[in-house]
Amino acid sequence: MAFITQGKANIKYLLIVVLAAAVAGGIVFAVWSCYQKEMVDLNKSAEINKQQQVVEDGTTISEVSPTSTPLSTCTDSDGGKNYYVKGTAKDSSITKIESCYDPAKGEVGFCSGSDCTLEEYYCGSDNKVYVQQNYKMCIHGCQDGACIGTKVLSPSGGEQWERGNAYEIIWNSNGLDYPISVKAITEDYGEEQPSCQEIFGPDNVDPSLGKYYLEIPSDACLARYKIQICKYDEVNFEASICDESDNYFSIAAKEVKEVLVPRHNFYVSTNDITDNWSDAKDYCESLGNGWKLPTMSQLKIIYQNKEAIGGFVDDSYWTSDISMYIWFGSGLESSMNPALLASFCCVKE
Repeated sequence: MAFITQGKANIKYLLIVVLAAAVAGGIVFAVWSCYQKEMVDLNKSAEINKQQQVVEDGTTISEVSPTSTPLSTCTDSDGGKNYYVKGTAKDSSITKIESCYDPAKGEVGFCSGSDCTLEEYYCGSDNKVYVQQNYKMCIHGCQDGACIGTKVLSPSGGEQWERGNAYEIIWNSNGLDYPISVKAITEDYGEEQPSCQEIFGPDNVDPSLGKYYLEIPSDACLARYKIQICKYDEVNFEASICDESDNYFSIAAKEVKEVLVPRHNFYVSTNDITDNWSDAKDYCESLGNGWKLPTMSQLKIIYQNKEAIGGFVDDSYWTSDISMYIWFGSGLESSMNPALLASFCCVKE
């Protein structure tokens, strides 16, 4: 059929062409619409995965990295959920630095009150960075990306310490003015066991040190204790910020290694301690079971058998007679100021 007949357009043919073009255009539009809808759905799915929330121990934990193939590594400079140390958590896609957050002001250097939040980041089991927002962990406020306060890390409970030894106390702290006090408190202290006293360390420790060695007295009560660290109010001298060990540790009598003195009916226990006469006497008696400082006659016998017994050095050794000693380098018997330091051993019959 000719498109033009005698100079006029063929209307029927023109209508067929227009109809075919419309059908083809509709197909293209439908395909394009489906493509756009699929892309929108994919984007929404990714956003949902990115904003997915889980609940852990009643606290909402918001996922800050999109779900994807598990990451190979994730690091957290403060070792996890450590509320008293500012940390940085990093996985393969993001790096997050812990901060204080006020809903009205955003990230701030300091905040307090119920609206103050610590943004605590940590590594999940899937090697992704997560954020925990929990204002309840900062009851004294938040400063420079960590809670204000202190946390006793060690001892944490279950340890057994011996009388006469020194043990390391470890803590984290943030925002505390110098100084703090360190002591061991016991559940057995009170009217029922008045002899069980608290074990006091110093009350002027720099909190930034993070550790202190507490010496356990030789006469400390054989009981269960917790370490308590406190900052005291400078005005009324009352404890304003404190923390204790998570659970109790115990204090036990020092292990006694006893040797029967050859051809004599008494035992001797050696040690590597030097002390004044009074403290040496208290140490031996704290071992219980009749242990005490040796008499002059007993110490002479010990000196004569020192090679067989073992554990002695060339030094002055106290006797039970105040200020009297024997020099184990030569066997010399003499006396000296009982406040001076000397070696000693303990005996029991």
